Amino acid sequence: MVAGYCLQIGGGVLGMKESLKLFGVYQKMEFTKTTNYCSFYDNKLNSFVACLYLATTVSILPSFVCSKLFGRRVVVCVGFGLALLGSILLTIKNLPTLFIGRIICGFGVGCILQVLPIYISESTPAEYTDFLASKFDHGFNFGGFVVASTVNFLVAMTKSGWRWSFGLSGVLALASLMLSATTPESPHYFIEMKDNERAKSAFKKTRGRLIVAEFDNLVVESEEVYSSLFHPFRLQYMPYLFIACVREVFMQMTGMFAINFFTPIFLTSIGVSASTSFISSMGVGYTYFVMAILGGMLVDRYKRRVMLRSSTSVMIFTLFMIFGLLRLSNYDVMYFEVDVAVAVSMAMFFYVCGYAVISGPRGWFSIPLPQRAKGMGSALTTTISMLFVSLMAYISAPVVCVCKEYIVLIFGLYVVVMETFICSLVPETRDISEEEMDLKAWGQHRIWKKCI
Repeated sequence: MVAGYCLQIGGGVLGMKESLKLFGVYQKMEFTKTTNYCSFYDNKLNSFVACLYLATTVSILPSFVCSKLFGRRVVVCVGFGLALLGSILLTIKNLPTLFIGRIICGFGVGCILQVLPIYISESTPAEYTDFLASKFDHGFNFGGFVVASTVNFLVAMTKSGWRWSFGLSGVLALASLMLSATTPESPHYFIEMKDNERAKSAFKKTRGRLIVAEFDNLVVESEEVYSSLFHPFRLQYMPYLFIACVREVFMQMTGMFAINFFTPIFLTSIGVSASTSFISSMGVGYTYFVMAILGGMLVDRYKRRVMLRSSTSVMIFTLFMIFGLLRLSNYDVMYFEVDVAVAVSMAMFFYVCGYAVISGPRGWFSIPLPQRAKGMGSALTTTISMLFVSLMAYISAPVVCVCKEYIVLIFGLYVVVMETFICSLVPETRDISEEEMDLKAWGQHRIWKKCI
């Protein structure tokens, strides 16, 4: 929840008048003649938004290596500690300090995103691993889309509301730090360190009792899985890794970041009151959270390829609809009529619904990454995801200023390419276990069967 909150809180904060004044954007909007598409284009603002995601990107691979050397629990605690320190600095009304605080917070988020899922998967019995992994995803979405949007709405009209928004991440980080400090280390770490006695002790703490047969299997599995960091790059894992990496690129380049992050700013710029814009942003966040949960249920009940194609079709239709409304309404030089603004907002909601269904790691595959490739594979895919998020955060405003409404058309074309990719290269994996993937999924595909 801390990571999701830190990553998503910025969009609402930057829609507040006080924070816009701090960056000089509000004054430019009031006294400088510019188009609606360029109202929020400011290099300092773009850099402030992007620096957290870039810091997260930079910290992911080092945190993975450190988790091997010093243990999972230590790195998780360091992550929450950095998030706490960064949130404290983010409450100080000084631009250099705000940048430093956001970068430190990004380092903490990178540690949390990379190591915490690994710790959860290693410290729980196998039958609960998928359940807790889905709860981690739900917690991330809850913090990022529900808590963040709700807090922004509650403090938007207060003086120095941006400080409250940033400061709450420190409260969440402090609570999480205290909790993680009391948890036992992962038994896998001690097995990697060839310390089986401490591994047995940690295993007993995480399971409640020592089951000799299960522990022996864990030792054998750990030696096989973690004997090399290069398992994900073997030919047999290339289908998983290639699709997982391309998926992250598609999911970040199809416009969801721009729509979610800049919704309060966009709605304010079309003449909607500040309070109403934050209510709409909160609605987008709640919709995403609910649809992500429903999407997880639907992809397990129905065929994944059917759900993927249905969702991408909804996304394509709504993006082309938004492009048409922007084009016909001449948004470049004038505000929308109320009915047009409502239509654009509704199209955004349907777009979010389609995106949320397929955005989860199990939206494309029942097995996102096999156990042997999970550690390094997740580090690589998360790095790619955060890299493209930071890119989108920095270039969204200037590209919108240059391309105007055509940026929405570009997003729509990206989704068309994504649907083509899904139809061509993503096999159906419903009701297929990890052991059966080679035979029933990759082995039946005309391209991927060459890797098996």
